[in-house]
Amino acid sequence: MAEALKQINDFVEEIDSYVGRPMARSQEDAAYLLDNPAEHLLRKFHATRTFPEDIKAKIPQVCEAWEKTEAHLLASLKISREELIGFFEDALENRNGDWTLPENQSNKCWDLRLYGLVRNIGWPEAFTCSIPAGAPEWGGQARTAGQMMAAIFALEKMGRHTEYPSSDMDQTMKRLKAYYSFAEGTQKGGAA
Repeated sequence: MAEALKQINDFVEEIDSYVGRPMARSQEDAAYLLDNPAEHLLRKFHATRTFPEDIKAKIPQVCEAWEKTEAHLLASLKISREELIGFFEDALENRNGDWTLPENQSNKCWDLRLYGLVRNIGWPEAFTCSIPAGAPEWGGQARTAGQMMAAIFALEKMGRHTEYPSSDMDQTMKRLKAYYSFAEGTQKGGAA
């Protein structure tokens, strides 16, 4: 599994130069984008350049690497994809106001052992936004992977925050929720 995670990480780094970097139009716009990560993600989607064919050719292998990683995780947890996604959605709905988890979910989340599976927040962004923008023909498969990456990373952050509070949790979770929504296709122009 370590090789699959390295392959994904290397690919996310490789596509970085094609990913759009929208600039705020004013101080007010900058504050708006900071408070509305979904809008920032949408602008990023539209500003991303089409990937060259050699990079596009790597996408099936990267998506397969994630599929194997996800299958291994789900088998070890003895749950389905739908159950993990359901647990994530329930955790979002029933979380405490400070992004900590209620005790009954915190214990389950901690036991899931999701830690380190998604190496950084750039992975869900790449799979929910950058790949669909730069290689639309692979958008569906990438968004499916990105949705699970966002859920796993969010659960990891929420579980860790419950045990060891951090100050940037609100902003992190806003971004992860935006990625998750993009994966679901609920953001206009993004994943549709």
